[in-house]
Amino acid sequence: MNAGSLGLGCAALALAAGGSVLGAPPAAAGAKAGPELIVGSRRGLEAWHWDGSGKRVISRGPALHPRWLDEQSVLVVRPEVDGNLARGAWLERIALDSGERTKVAALPPFALADQIDSGADQQWSLDIQSANDFVVDRSGSACVSLMDRNLNMMSAKLFARIDLSTGQVSRSFYLLDPGAMPPALPDGVKAGKLEDGDDCSPRAIAIVPIAPARTLPFAFDRERIVEAREGKRVVRARIPGYSVEAAGNSPSGRWTLLGGDLEAEDYVHRQLVLLDRATGDLFPIRPNGGAWPAPLVASGNKSPPRFATPVKHTVQVVGESDVRWLSRAPDAEILIVEGLVVSPGAGSFDVGGEIATNGALPRRSGRR
Repeated sequence: MNAGSLGLGCAALALAAGGSVLGAPPAAAGAKAGPELIVGSRRGLEAWHWDGSGKRVISRGPALHPRWLDEQSVLVVRPEVDGNLARGAWLERIALDSGERTKVAALPPFALADQIDSGADQQWSLDIQSANDFVVDRSGSACVSLMDRNLNMMSAKLFARIDLSTGQVSRSFYLLDPGAMPPALPDGVKAGKLEDGDDCSPRAIAIVPIAPARTLPFAFDRERIVEAREGKRVVRARIPGYSVEAAGNSPSGRWTLLGGDLEAEDYVHRQLVLLDRATGDLFPIRPNGGAWPAPLVASGNKSPPRFATPVKHTVQVVGESDVRWLSRAPDAEILIVEGLVVSPGAGSFDVGGEIATNGALPRRSGRR
């Protein structure tokens, strides 16, 4: 995948009208100038410097799953109970310049009639499992899918479509086992399907291309690092079991994200490494952030040499993980791995929250 084909799957920052950067709100008085990363967490909504050198608080209080509404505001989830949105939540708009919160819509608690009558605790613990499960639709609605587990392992799904102009909420409930569906659902909730929400179309955020400073002779092809040299393709090394990630190349094209060392349990885990297409070096990604690591070393008596697997001291993710490139013209590109911000060649840091997105990430797996 090249930089020009990333589009929705890489949810990147873009130059907007007037020369500003989508995702880069005006700095508050006394704040360091320049673009900022908007981060939501239980602490609140924060703006972080791209290099991790500092941050400012925009709004205190839970601000989970931030989604862009426009250049100056995000939509966040404020749950009634941490980790279980079946207990109810609010969707709130937060203005980035003032931190003002506006309640947009309520997600009502969800309970079945027999549970209410018996006084039993909630049967379902439902939450947003992936960035794809909460998107702001092009039509002006928000789509929220709440599941008891990830898409591969789920048994229950509560889907909600919220009209952001009126706050009206329509909901449907789906059970993997149709025989377990109760005879009556709460008022305003209809029987649903697994596919509910698939028609939601997140608004595109274009990537900012960055011209590479030099030619990029190295590429990755079928577990091999290949160098273009004197009109020929020469295999320099192999890394068994690795392939190009859905996020693909960085905006400049210099870095290629690779994934491998799969472990299939309840969730499919995989590890990530970065290929420098200028030098052919392969780098781990420090799981907890820090200085830029030394490159991995391929070895072996056979030609081409191989990198040892599983790769040690590198970050591990699952299919639902938030993995994407961001860029800002003309001189910066970063890789987002959940709350880890990676500046290739420089280092990384953890923001301890979720970085604002449009909710459009590539789906790697599913029942369909």
